[in-house]
Amino acid sequence: MDDYEAIHQLLARYAHIVDGPDPARVAELFEPDGEFELLGQRFKGRPAVARSFQQFADLGVLEGKRHLTVNALIEVDGDTATAVSDWIVPSLDAGTGAWTILAVGRYDDVLAKGDHWQFRLRRDLIVGPPPEEALAGRGDD
Repeated sequence: MDDYEAIHQLLARYAHIVDGPDPARVAELFEPDGEFELLGQRFKGRPAVARSFQQFADLGVLEGKRHLTVNALIEVDGDTATAVSDWIVPSLDAGTGAWTILAVGRYDDVLAKGDHWQFRLRRDLIVGPPPEEALAGRGDD
């Protein structure tokens, strides 16, 4: 598999893990000292990244959602790369069974290749006002 396909797989794996039964596992996709940035907060290191996703899961913020990553532009330079991709999060209304778009945004990624590609830094940029559900999981600690 070439580097571009491996990076596309990393982007897809992230979405599938976040939407799965153990979203804190997403930290495995980051370098040991990798960083995740969302809503002005930066989580550095795998334990902090895992805690941030576990907090969202515990609040039920991820339930009934799907993270769709589209339009990825990837630039590889040896063992480093950057990727910019758009994302859409549809949300399932349990009462009606209808899907609606909860939020849209952009990922701005810095990637590094060791044995495999991982996130060095993932910035999650929400376009427009953040959904109330996202703000509930923000915390200020």
